[in-house]
Amino acid sequence: MSFLSLVSKSLSVPIQNVKTGCRRNIFWHRDPIPDPFTIIRARKEDYCDVINLLWKSYYPDEPTFMALKLGYMYQPVFDELAYTYLEDGLSYVAKCSFTYEVVGGCINTVCSPWEPNDMDRFACKLPSPELQHLYQFRAYVQRAPCLWEKYCTDKIFEGNKSCVVVRAQPQDHTCIAELMWKYYYPFEPTVSSLGLGEKFNPIFDEHALRDLAENLSVLAKCKQTGNISGVCINVSTCPWDADNYEKLAVSSACPQLRKLFKFYAYLHRAPCLFEKYGVDKLYEMKTMFVRTEDRNKGIGRLLLESSLSLGTRRRYKVIRCDATSIYTDRLCTKLKMKMVHDIPYCSYTGDDPEHTPVFKAPPPHTGCRVFIDTPLYEYNK
Repeated sequence: MSFLSLVSKSLSVPIQNVKTGCRRNIFWHRDPIPDPFTIIRARKEDYCDVINLLWKSYYPDEPTFMALKLGYMYQPVFDELAYTYLEDGLSYVAKCSFTYEVVGGCINTVCSPWEPNDMDRFACKLPSPELQHLYQFRAYVQRAPCLWEKYCTDKIFEGNKSCVVVRAQPQDHTCIAELMWKYYYPFEPTVSSLGLGEKFNPIFDEHALRDLAENLSVLAKCKQTGNISGVCINVSTCPWDADNYEKLAVSSACPQLRKLFKFYAYLHRAPCLFEKYGVDKLYEMKTMFVRTEDRNKGIGRLLLESSLSLGTRRRYKVIRCDATSIYTDRLCTKLKMKMVHDIPYCSYTGDDPEHTPVFKAPPPHTGCRVFIDTPLYEYNK
């Protein structure tokens, strides 16, 4: 009854966070437990007792630890992770009502779609093969049920307003294309500096709808109103896409569109990613925007994180993001993506014989930087 009470109490924890709930470790004192006992939320002063009890009553008996012979030899990494999970403030402990000794607990945390990728990277840095196997297995266990894909549980809460990140559906595509004219093109430095952001041009809608049809894009929706708060359009790109941009430039009657498509062709080729990584297809986070009224709430970062996670789950070796905006640049930097190419706007002159810069982007935008992530490259080589 005592063990079930602890589990039941933990299941009632309200997970109001950016992700989905995870019951990490449930442990119980081996010796007979005196009644009555009390189940309460774990506090900081309980953390040391919880860590000690884990080594006494959890690690030695947990099957994966036992199989890898990790339950009896002290590993500081276990304590570090346990403290990290406890800091989420969602865990419960059972205490003897007379002695206040911690006799059991359930460590609860929130977990993210991108956490298995972080765990894979973490495993590669560990000193022993047994530890590496343990955390690679845990990464696999988190991915295997495909919970994020099935239940769309990437969430962000901002005050009383909550958004859910979901895969863009065909019925959303037309609405997204319309929103881009209000929240993307007028603010995108390369498009707006060429005077293309305000006047409707059907070729932009054609490209947006074609990209959305790949079914790799994600969007953030307000849970209360159902309105789209932000979108990240993701596509797969091939080496010959640069040639297609050049053909578009040649066939375009608009001089400004020609300049834009020639820049896209140049940008596509410049980092030489296909040659460097020996791949014939990349995953690109191509277009990201957030409604003006929903900016500065973390939605942009959540969209990029969810897009990175989707690219990894689709087994792409290289994930790319061309940060034409300083704001996208900052998000990619925060997400620890690697910057591989930098094109200052003042240095790009295209094929202008007088070497005049093509883009006169408004401040604070100064250039385009190409960022990549290679979460599976080492595993798939």
